[in-house]
Amino acid sequence: MTAGMIPMRILTVTAGLGRGGSERAAQNFSTAYRALGQDVAVLVWKEDGFRQQQLEEAGIEVFNGVAGLDRALRAADMFKPDVIHIHRVGIPQATETSILQRLRTTDRAVIETNIFGRVDVSDAAGLIDVHMHLSAWCLWRWRKWLGHAGPKQIGVIVPNPVDPDSFVPADRQQVVRLRARLGIPPDAYLCGRIGQRSGANWHPKIFDAFSRLARLDRTAHLLLVGLPDALRPPLRGLPDDVRKRVVEMDLTDQDADLSVAYSSLQCFIHAASFGESFGYVLTEAMLCGCPVVTASTPHVNNSHVEVVGHLDGGIVAGSIKALPDAVVALWSEPALGERIRQTLRTHVLRRFDAQRVAATALEVATLA
Repeated sequence: MTAGMIPMRILTVTAGLGRGGSERAAQNFSTAYRALGQDVAVLVWKEDGFRQQQLEEAGIEVFNGVAGLDRALRAADMFKPDVIHIHRVGIPQATETSILQRLRTTDRAVIETNIFGRVDVSDAAGLIDVHMHLSAWCLWRWRKWLGHAGPKQIGVIVPNPVDPDSFVPADRQQVVRLRARLGIPPDAYLCGRIGQRSGANWHPKIFDAFSRLARLDRTAHLLLVGLPDALRPPLRGLPDDVRKRVVEMDLTDQDADLSVAYSSLQCFIHAASFGESFGYVLTEAMLCGCPVVTASTPHVNNSHVEVVGHLDGGIVAGSIKALPDAVVALWSEPALGERIRQTLRTHVLRRFDAQRVAATALEVATLA
């Protein structure tokens, strides 16, 4: 427990406990709160999943409201939380509002992780003491959108927490075995993209970037994990000699397997049609020693620029159009890639270590 901090009872409220960044954030916050000496429970109301078992194995009780929300709410109320930490997209949602109306009392602080930096000017906003945003970009946009449209709301920056033990560099033999299984030569320059099967999380420019590199380096391969169906047409449109060097791997919920995939890459090519409000895949790649090449998308979500950091976590191109040039730049300067690779874990954990972030959230809750 952080020095001088009085133990509290914290209830995490989340829509789901399956695959996804928001679900991972809810789990990481909860386990980090517990590691800091707090009493923690979780309320899930929409979609349960494999994270419930992991939370329970960590000694955290889960009130599962998917089958019966009223019963779960009664149990959550009996838990008598001092703090309610809700994860939501930012705009009002009827079920989340009713949950807060049911559980909110004058002696319970409510803090929100605002996943997408969206503005709420409804009565639901009055149930939340502090809105925590994932980046300076999200906070700036939230304040610009909020303007004078609603009552005064308090917003601060508290990013998603990263568990340092979930993603670690794989050993050489694990990488060799994975490449052999996928038919990737051991000496090939390997780029990759891993993500959820959502078109919003991907952008076809990754194929242009790889094509540019493939023409320069005949060993270059591209590993895709979680490719959505919407991107299969541009994949099929690649020249035959380029497309045959694109390899796919099944998406998995096992962090250990994903760690080996990340560790096998020399470059993580990132582009998303709607940008990122945080981007756990970026921190995962960097924790495994893989530099990221991403592109600024100021017209949509743009937090990935902060998460990566130009020449810290990789290369940040000025636009999606410039992504191929950035990929080639990393490939053409091996010394730069090696220098970045040496400090990637430190770069991530200095800002996003789970216990550090959770301690900040506790301070926010204490002052709410």
